[in-house]
Amino acid sequence: MKIVLLGSRGNVANPLSKLLVSKGADVKVITRSQKNVEPIKADGAKAAVGSVDDVEFLAKTFHMATSVFILIPANLFEKNALKTMIAQCNNVCDAILKAGVKNVVYLTGLDSVYIVRPSDYFANFLRNIDSIKKDGAIYSNTPKEQVESYVHPNDVAEVCSGLLFNPSNDMFKIINVEGDFANGEQVEKLLLDAIHVPVKWIHLSDADASKALVSAGMPEENVMPLLTIFSETYHDGITDSIKKQGSVYGKHKLADYFKKEFAAEYTK
Repeated sequence: MKIVLLGSRGNVANPLSKLLVSKGADVKVITRSQKNVEPIKADGAKAAVGSVDDVEFLAKTFHMATSVFILIPANLFEKNALKTMIAQCNNVCDAILKAGVKNVVYLTGLDSVYIVRPSDYFANFLRNIDSIKKDGAIYSNTPKEQVESYVHPNDVAEVCSGLLFNPSNDMFKIINVEGDFANGEQVEKLLLDAIHVPVKWIHLSDADASKALVSAGMPEENVMPLLTIFSETYHDGITDSIKKQGSVYGKHKLADYFKKEFAAEYTK
């Protein structure tokens, strides 16, 4: 089985590549950087170096693939990030049609083609290490009392692996992937137990969150779309609508993640 991954060394694509190779798949990973070639080969996969802006390169790489995994990240600290992401999505769609790929798994943070929608990654807590060390705080525009769903990237990789290996007859399906649940107060307690440092979950208004993101270097044009997407997803029912189609639950727990992976990064 020939499987192509577009997503290179990310939170999900990296463990997914290893998992697929361990199951006997012929895996090719698309990467923009030559420096990723050796790590990809070390995992037992093949590397294809090229740009998502090059439709012909993508179509050639997708040719004869049994399944294709798509992850197009948006670097919101770059100007015109959302426009770039939309253009890249269009390029990938054109290449898939040219190559005649029959099974596509698309990983998205928003809502045969499978759309795999993970909840918030455990690994996203790593972004708070600086503010924890500096202020003893996590700043978020999610209210402290609001329970959120989180998932380990390895659990998402496991779900994607199953879809890539065993496509069904569904023409279109959204799959919500969840792992563990916690509100801000529970996160505070889990972190205290894991790193032995008191941490406060501080709720920011959208206006304050916007100022903080701009101050951190995010172009202003990207800030409001990001906050709007977040608000619509978590507060206006889009997530609930997706969940009505059913969720797949991972096996990893936040407590274990904080004690092992997060603590290891925090103490570096």
